[in-house]
Amino acid sequence: SAAHNGDDAAAAGRTKRHLDRAARRDDRISLLEAEAKVRSLDSAEEAELRGLGAFREQYDPESFSDHHRAFKASHNAAFSALARYCDPGIVAGGQGINLLYLDGQDAGTTRYLHQRGFDLAKCFVANRHEESCEAIRSVGAPLGMPRANVAHVSAADTLGSSDSLIGSTRFGAYYFDGCGGYVPLISEMIAAALGSAATLEGSDGALAPVALGFSIVGGNRDVVDKEQAVVRGLVTCAREAGFCEVRHVLDEPLRFGVDPLTRKVEGSTLTSWFVLE
Repeated sequence: SAAHNGDDAAAAGRTKRHLDRAARRDDRISLLEAEAKVRSLDSAEEAELRGLGAFREQYDPESFSDHHRAFKASHNAAFSALARYCDPGIVAGGQGINLLYLDGQDAGTTRYLHQRGFDLAKCFVANRHEESCEAIRSVGAPLGMPRANVAHVSAADTLGSSDSLIGSTRFGAYYFDGCGGYVPLISEMIAAALGSAATLEGSDGALAPVALGFSIVGGNRDVVDKEQAVVRGLVTCAREAGFCEVRHVLDEPLRFGVDPLTRKVEGSTLTSWFVLE
């Protein structure tokens, strides 16, 4: 009906505004953190960064449209399928590879992986919002996820630190969801991830396949330009790590066990998946 269509449009509009605000906030955090690595922030910038870091994470699935929630669910399913592609032993009840992903207060990806039979002891989360980390731990701990597997830090920082649990762990599948739209941060996460992936060898001595997905939030045209920039960096990092192929999963989803109806874009959010072989 016209009324129902109007409700859908209104919900989609709220979702877009909500995500765009959250992306701008996360982008500002990323920019200030990057600046802090090369110079001393002034007092106003330090106060702003503290305030932004303490701000409650804005991802709330209940506030989003039905279309957006279905979109997020479809990409959790894609993550699960790609983990199985990279580690077929999961199907037989084993799980040789570790998974790293970004999750929100609802612990949606953590819940999904548990429902699909994944061992949460081999699942790791990075989130720079302390309140969100505690919420994820409260969900994951009773399901078998060690509290230490949830790191209160950005993925790029913990992957780049050999002293951290995540930085010293090798992963076979990554899902960098909720990254905002700051391309240098996404590229930094990918570079750190593939530095770890380079030591993952299969039984024949060759590099084992690695799945990697990321989400970008931005304007409809802007988000495509940002994706292209991230992919260029991804291809360079993959080659340097020793991978021969960078395959775009949604170009041939059935090959990787992914639902061919999985959409790449919903509103101002783009999620892209790759398998490196």
